[in-house]
Amino acid sequence: MQILVAVIWLAVIVIGFLYRDRFTVESISSLDLGNAVLTVLVMLGLFALKSLSVIMYCGILYAASGVLFPLPMAVTVNITGTVIMASIPYLFGRKLGAPAVEKLRESYPKLIYIQDLHRNNDFFYTLLLRSLNVLPLDIVSMYLGATGTKYVFFLLGSITGMLASCILFPVLGMNITAPGSPPFIIAVVIHAAITAGAFFGFHQLRKHGAEAESTNS
Repeated sequence: MQILVAVIWLAVIVIGFLYRDRFTVESISSLDLGNAVLTVLVMLGLFALKSLSVIMYCGILYAASGVLFPLPMAVTVNITGTVIMASIPYLFGRKLGAPAVEKLRESYPKLIYIQDLHRNNDFFYTLLLRSLNVLPLDIVSMYLGATGTKYVFFLLGSITGMLASCILFPVLGMNITAPGSPPFIIAVVIHAAITAGAFFGFHQLRKHGAEAESTNS
């Protein structure tokens, strides 16, 4: 079963790589089927596809929702898509188990750098990883699944950490033809401030952790 899961994952990554040029805000926003329900289902299907491919960027889907739907609906679609996008690789990771942990650490050394921040708080750890956004969303989800992170805290941390993007990227999509407009600039500034704040918090945590270890030793 583990081999089958790995083969499926690899196949989707290859397909995503081959068709990566078609994965743009413009191409996705052209999928408006004239029926809101069908368009939502197509978008959620794309979120599911994204969950299995580190090649694609979820921000494109978030922004495309802003082109296809009014802002409240776009945010709702994005949050629902985030649940799908985070859960599928998480479940793959749970299925693959411990062997996947070592392979992921070998492929993504940053996981080793941040693993000490876990400190038995699954929600906060997941929230921190989502806010930092230094690793592909799919890899983080798979890693947290493989390490046994509790799903309810994983999901809450994922939604909370991605909520700003779920809201701000649709604003960017709505104003994609006017990058100099106030809504576009404000959304960019807010997103940059959140990212900077997450990095500051991350380094403060590492600093306090190092100080605590030196004090105990």
